[in-house]
Amino acid sequence: MHQKENLTSSFSSHCPLCKAKSEAFSIHSDRLYLRCTFCKSIFLHHEHFPEPEREKTRYELHNDPGKTEGYLDFISPVLNALNEPISGKNKLLDYGAGPHAFLGGHLEKFGWNVSVYDPFFYPDKIVLENNYDFILLVEVMEHFHRPAAEFDHLFSKLKPGGKIVCMTNMHAEKINFDTWYYKNDPTHVFFYHQKAIEFLAEKHKCSNLKTEGRLIVFTQ
Repeated sequence: MHQKENLTSSFSSHCPLCKAKSEAFSIHSDRLYLRCTFCKSIFLHHEHFPEPEREKTRYELHNDPGKTEGYLDFISPVLNALNEPISGKNKLLDYGAGPHAFLGGHLEKFGWNVSVYDPFFYPDKIVLENNYDFILLVEVMEHFHRPAAEFDHLFSKLKPGGKIVCMTNMHAEKINFDTWYYKNDPTHVFFYHQKAIEFLAEKHKCSNLKTEGRLIVFTQ
């Protein structure tokens, strides 16, 4: 049960990704979640978003990936998706790099031309004025408070044929939201369904879309 019997229609809203009507879906830890009637994504009501300082503090608790055993295996789907010949001319943006910016630093060692951005830890927006061959969102897109605006901006920064490579856990009907661990992080506010990913690919006229487990690759 999702406690839906305790929710009222006054909590209906519009999906922050596709703008379709959304309805109250679940309450957990006094946080209200809604589900989009079109793209089927589940998202936290904006009144329950974490405050910026609380959000930053949560990210600062993350272990340094460079010192975490198995992290490279964890992100291997993303690394494997970067199967292009490495060239200093290929520009890559690690978006939402976190306090340690490990991924960007790791790729630089292998010759990638890397820029990093994070609104809390690497907030220099000059890098967002450039266009990129690859944009990486590794455990990032579930944190987007305004996913439509975020993706509109990121797609506008892709070069022709460029790729946005993402890693997140998507929600599906077979997953019991009540017991799903991924929602328990208070900074996870938007949970994408396969239909939402397909909506994004169509909206931004992608030439190819790949979804495989936690990996999502949009090709412009």
